[in-house]
Amino acid sequence: MIRDSIPTAKTTLTIVLFVGLLSTSGCLDVLTGEEPYSVEAEQIDVSDDALSSTGYELARNESPTFNSSVSVADQERSVEATSHMREYERSTDLVAADVTVTRFVVLSTPKAEIAGESMNPIGDRSNSQLIERLLNSYDGVDSPEFDGNYTASALGAERTVSTYTATAQVVEGVSIPVTIHAASFAHEDDYITVIAVYPTDLDERQKIDQLLEGVEHPA
Repeated sequence: MIRDSIPTAKTTLTIVLFVGLLSTSGCLDVLTGEEPYSVEAEQIDVSDDALSSTGYELARNESPTFNSSVSVADQERSVEATSHMREYERSTDLVAADVTVTRFVVLSTPKAEIAGESMNPIGDRSNSQLIERLLNSYDGVDSPEFDGNYTASALGAERTVSTYTATAQVVEGVSIPVTIHAASFAHEDDYITVIAVYPTDLDERQKIDQLLEGVEHPA
């Protein structure tokens, strides 16, 4: 469930952003044409060196485009917002052989500003709000509790990373304690969101920090 649901909670926010953006930003010249209004984030990735040193491998590579329509000046126009998501995983022997709980996910979503004010709800949310939104979007993770904040290097700056503990159902009837790392920050013309999940019994902090430092954007 973690695999299927981590990107969903974040990428669905992009359509909320752009529906609101286009209906208030004065883009009537764009909205009165026939072509969809499209916006796309830059590609995101984790460096080969970081993956090699941590043992993580690419598990999923997706660039979802979300479509909606807005009504402006009595006209319906299509809006397309494209994000980029990369999910990495590392196998461990703490759970069943066919279940991978140790994951690292990076997501880039388009950033939009009007008169210097961000219109992207991801950028306006704290790490705790992002985690709450994420965990409320799927079953299988219960009782998340805030653990603390620390700083880690990513894309040339120190970023605030929030950690949480929770219980995750890995197979039916079997749950284990997990640790979650979350960070969200602006970089160039996009917002970057990072989510890491791993069994609490693992000493994974150093690997997560290496992966953070290895994030590449644009990739």
